[in-house]
Amino acid sequence: MSARTPGFVGERLRQARAIREMTSVTLASRLGISPATLTHYERGRHTPTPYHFAQIAEALDFKPEFFLWPLEQSAPEQVSFARSRSTATRTMYRRAEHRRVWMRDIVGYLAQFLPLPEPDIPTPGPDFDWRSVSTDNIETLASEVRAHWRLTNGPISDVTLLSEKHGVIAVRFPFGSAALDAFSTWDRVDGRPYMALGADG
Repeated sequence: MSARTPGFVGERLRQARAIREMTSVTLASRLGISPATLTHYERGRHTPTPYHFAQIAEALDFKPEFFLWPLEQSAPEQVSFARSRSTATRTMYRRAEHRRVWMRDIVGYLAQFLPLPEPDIPTPGPDFDWRSVSTDNIETLASEVRAHWRLTNGPISDVTLLSEKHGVIAVRFPFGSAALDAFSTWDRVDGRPYMALGADG
């Protein structure tokens, strides 16, 4: 039996393939394996041989270490997208979700070496349903945040910098489509709020 690659994380392969917008059929063809075998890799049923592992990293243009990085398991997050257009597809949302996970991974690594401010944001309570937020809710919540941060009602010169000072992790990266502008979430794994701004527009 051929040697395998211990520690290979199938979900990382699925993420990388989605980001590169490559179908399983296309990638399998480049690797010289069947789509079914690739699916086994992605679902963690088998791991690739060292030869195919190197091919995967090369074909997707990812460092091999990426596929060996353990993945934190968690329930789906409540992610709020800002100004997403009707042309946004499920694939676009899925790619953004992968990048959200990567944000958390990177922040977790950096937090080992850099002091990060703890979140200092008032929360609306456990019964609050973000899916039913109205314009009035937003105005009320914004006023509560201003009061908590001791701000006046005047313009804020740099919302991103202000948010970062109060523990929000703000990043900018390409979503791969101008149909998505930004999203925010409060991650359950590390307990931090995230704000991602699209670099496509």
